[in-house]
Amino acid sequence: EAAGRLEEAYLLFEKGGPEEIDLRCARQWYRINFVKMTQTNPSTRRVRQIRRSEDTPMEGARDDDGDDQDTFQALLYCWSYEVGDGDFSPFGDVASKQLEAAHASWCQDRKQGAQIRSGKYTYAVDFQSMRQRNMQTGR
Repeated sequence: EAAGRLEEAYLLFEKGGPEEIDLRCARQWYRINFVKMTQTNPSTRRVRQIRRSEDTPMEGARDDDGDDQDTFQALLYCWSYEVGDGDFSPFGDVASKQLEAAHASWCQDRKQGAQIRSGKYTYAVDFQSMRQRNMQTGR
């Protein structure tokens, strides 16, 4: 969720938006400076460099008008699920790619979630609440 907010803020910055934002990641707030490409922890004042990198285009990626385009670059995020106490564990590569594609589609119409298979379980994913539910256990 923080990665998505960070990406949205960066794209806005590229169009003349704010050079700095405050971003909450897990239980900590950070000040992000897009000009210096830094992350500052206001509590400790520690400053770290950040970077934005893109991976190879996702399979089935489409440009804005819906046509396949082999030059279209889709940013590949690592999707994770909460395992308790604020800790997260990443989905596998296949499920993460499926989630990113489903999320990109959801960003267009804000109507549907996704069903993703990870290991032996199928999960219903609600992007509005950023929650998942195991279809087998109901949790």
